[in-house]
Amino acid sequence: MVKRYYGGILSATKPSTSQSSASGIWGTQDASQATQSGNWPLAGIVSSVEYLVVAGGGGGASYYTYSGGGGAGGLLSGTASVSSGISYTITVGGSGPIDTQGGNSSVSGTGLTTITSYGGGYGGSYLHGSPSGYGGNGGSGGGGGHTGLGGTSVYPGSTYISGTRQVYNGGSGVNGQSATGGAGGGAGAAGANGVASTNGAAGGVGVASSITGSSVYYAGGGGSGVENTSAYAGGPGGNGGGG
Repeated sequence: MVKRYYGGILSATKPSTSQSSASGIWGTQDASQATQSGNWPLAGIVSSVEYLVVAGGGGGASYYTYSGGGGAGGLLSGTASVSSGISYTITVGGSGPIDTQGGNSSVSGTGLTTITSYGGGYGGSYLHGSPSGYGGNGGSGGGGGHTGLGGTSVYPGSTYISGTRQVYNGGSGVNGQSATGGAGGGAGAAGANGVASTNGAAGGVGVASSITGSSVYYAGGGGSGVENTSAYAGGPGGNGGGG
């Protein structure tokens, strides 16, 4: 027997619905009212979301005061399509201990190309790589210590990881009457090179994002140290978290 149900639809089966499924024949008015009441299947609906994924910053160097500053963690932002009813894994990378690269941050899930920001490179000192203390590679490069070169960051064609630019390279250190390390790179600019017999080099500036509703800087590089601490001060960190 065919019966007229709510909404003017002729059907032998009364429509039924829940948040996970719907059966029967539905009119647009029925579907609209069920949606407004929260009693309509949500699984499979695709939405576009804005993301900001920032990795942990690299640790500064522990050896000698004129070591390099740590690099900022990599930063990626944009939009991505996600589906309700699917679980997504979010990993938040921690800041690196002294002499260590920062942790990676990522978002992954079914149907989503994994988004990975790489941890910042450590600040260079005599303990790392060579006598001149190269800065570590990372999402952004750590500053070089003494006469060391700054570390390399992630960008198209990079010798470290070639990919979408995340941040910038670290600055190089310099020797002299008072040696100065290079600063760590930031998301908005490279770390400054050291200049002998001056204050420490400034960390690369981060970038501003309003994803939380107000403009905030993220991923600033760390400032470098100096040899003569009685006459000069360490360099300032870049806006966005640099120390």
